[in-house]
This record gives sequence, C-alpha cells and structure tokens, in this order.
Amino acid sequence: MSDNKKYYWLKLKTNFFDSKEMLRLRSIAGGDTYTIIYLKMLLLSLKTDGLLEYDGIDATQDEEIALLLHESLDNVKLTIAFLKRVGLLEMANKNDFFLNQVPTLTGSETQAAERKRRYRENIKVGQCPTDVLPMSQKCPARDKSIEIKKESKSKKDKTYSPSLPSVAEDIVTFLNSTVGSNYKSTTDKTRKLIAARLAEGFAVDDFKAVISKKAKEWQNTDMAQYLRPETLFGTKFEGYLNQPERNNRRSPLSRAEQERQEGIEVVNRLIAEYEEEERQNEQIRHNESHSTFTTGV
Repeated sequence: MSDNKKYYWLKLKTNFFDSKEMLRLRSIAGGDTYTIIYLKMLLLSLKTDGLLEYDGIDATQDEEIALLLHESLDNVKLTIAFLKRVGLLEMANKNDFFLNQVPTLTGSETQAAERKRRYRENIKVGQCPTDVLPMSQKCPARDKSIEIKKESKSKKDKTYSPSLPSVAEDIVTFLNSTVGSNYKSTTDKTRKLIAARLAEGFAVDDFKAVISKKAKEWQNTDMAQYLRPETLFGTKFEGYLNQPERNNRRSPLSRAEQERQEGIEVVNRLIAEYEEEERQNEQIRHNESHSTFTTGV
C-alpha cells in the first residue's frame, strides 16, 4: 500500500518572483505575507490540478481557506481579491476557486518510482542504496541490458485482482451513462485508482454514490470537466462520499454579487493603501529635497 503514496511539488521558474504580478503583490504593504498565502494556496491545490473546492465547513470559501492555511481571514481576502484582479485565480463555479498556474507548476512521483529512480542513480555511481533491496548481495555493475530486462520483467509481473476488470467495467460504465462520457475501464491509471479505493474498504455502491452526487452538483457548470475518473476516484473520494447535500445555499446570482462587492471593496482598499504609501514617500522625498536646498542657501 505504501507504494501507492504519491508526492507532489511546485516547479517554480527562476523568474517566478520577477513576474509583474508577484512584483506588484510584494510592493503592497504586507505583500510578503500575501505572497506566502498565494504559495500555500498553490500547495493546497496540487492534488486537484489547481482546484480549491468549497466543502461548506465555513460560511464562505474565504473563511474555509483561511482555516486550512492557518492565516487571518483579512489577509486571505486581500490575497484572493488581488489574485482575481490580476487573473491568477478564477471562479470555477459559484463556489470553487481555480488557480490557473497550478497545472504547469506541478510535479509528481509515486514512492515506488522514487525508489527505482534512486536505485538506478546509485548503480550509475557504483553505490548500493540502503532502502532498496538489490537483486543480489553484491551491488551490480552498470549494465544496460540488465536494466532493460528488469524493466521488462516488472511490466510482466504487473497484475490485477481477478475481479478488478469486471468491477472497473461496472463502475466506469455507470460513470459514462450518468455523465455522458466515454471513458475506458481498461485504462491502467483508472484501474489503479479503483483498486486503491477498493483496498481502502470502499464498495462499488460507494463509487456509484460519488458519481451520482458529483454529477448532480457539477453537470451544466464549469466543473463538469472534472467528472472524470482521475478526480472522482482520487484522494478526495471519501470526502465526496460523505459530503452533505447543499440545499440551503444562496442563489448563484446573490452569491456572485456578494463576492463581486467584497472583491471590489478589498481591491479598493489595496489601491488606497498603495496610493497612501506612495503619497507618504513622495512627501518624504519633497521634505528631504527642500531641506537640502535650504542648507545650500
């Protein structure tokens, strides 16, 4: 089971902090704090391709993010308002946020793949890794033919539970009929996701419940693109399964209007703080210039 663990990381470009958006954000009073919040939001959304879903734990998405990041609500609101203004954050639907840079900034690797990579790297330099069992007691010399044979054997040894193909077909067929998609149950990645959830003790009916629940919530919205095995059967599966029905939410129009007003107020506050800071700096420069002129006279 430990081999199924997957690691994610941010791949920041060397000029990430030199972009116009980051330079502008850091120039605002408290900008370093807002930058940290943005980075924490990026990390929070790595496993969901940039999607920050509102789970209804708090009254608003802003409050929920502040809770998860352990940051003050005011600072989170300011950061979100700025990100919306410069186009780094979009509304996936009336409740959920989408950080559009995440898909290009995400790196990932399974624990098993990491071990294999380090094993091969150590063989190249003539060292035996301590946490990977070698093929023999003596560390083998670098031999491409051995490495190729090992990879080929690994592919042959990859098997599934005898019942998995029929179970996967049942689940994926239900998904396709529910959302009108055409996913294949034979895809290796889809089978691995289904096998992982089954190993955790979930049943076929649980898969169908998640599919039905998210289809009802996401169809005919911008979130419809996430009605796919990778999202539905991934690490948030249990959360989807136990997600309460959201029947008491305000209408999309009123919610959108409220967010728009809040965003305008926060952005105006940012601009006002920036202009006040510029005014004070200009006054200081003027006083210093006037003092120098008087001294010279």
